[in-house]
Amino acid sequence: MVDEIMLFLLRNGAHMAPVSITTTDMGEALGMSQQNISRRLMLLEKKDMVLRRKGSVALTEKGISEIKELLAILQNSFDSKLRMTGVIADGLGEGRFYLSRPRYGKAIKEKFGFKPFPGTLNIRLDAEGVELRRRMLQLEPIIVDGFSENGRTFGDLFSYKAAVEDVECAVVVPTRTHHGKEIIEVVAPMNLRKTLRKKTGDKVAIRIW
Repeated sequence: MVDEIMLFLLRNGAHMAPVSITTTDMGEALGMSQQNISRRLMLLEKKDMVLRRKGSVALTEKGISEIKELLAILQNSFDSKLRMTGVIADGLGEGRFYLSRPRYGKAIKEKFGFKPFPGTLNIRLDAEGVELRRRMLQLEPIIVDGFSENGRTFGDLFSYKAAVEDVECAVVVPTRTHHGKEIIEVVAPMNLRKTLRKKTGDKVAIRIW
């Protein structure tokens, strides 16, 4: 968890190089006692958030990572777009089967303005992305209606406008799926793997609105 001492160190450049500062000076800057600063620095050091050496303090890689995660959450909180990252994951072949149904293809074209490539791009989200996916599901979805065909029922798709690496597309969430919460499925007018020149395990960025 990021606290005000870590943010103070960030403002003073401790993410780039150790900062020479006494606990007394830090306490005066933050309106805390020297004893409180010392105690909290000790706790941060035990959590591997900061590193102290001979009167200087630096943010560790873990501390910097925690601050970056906080920054991403704040950006998403004040931005109309949800920004996630993940890696390309192999699929189960479900997307190709379902998107080959003409009625799904026609409905997606009506909703998003493109005929979907017969297959989805599966993206495995990181921990922050899983939380943002939960927030995505609280947004008003664009519903692609389900249908029945040859005695089989194809459920609704909850979908959202999106972009993967600046390529506009859509995220679809089937009402019934075998995927876990860490996987999102993306439909686009083209084969995204080939267009983006990505392979399984490659990192990608996703925006949803």
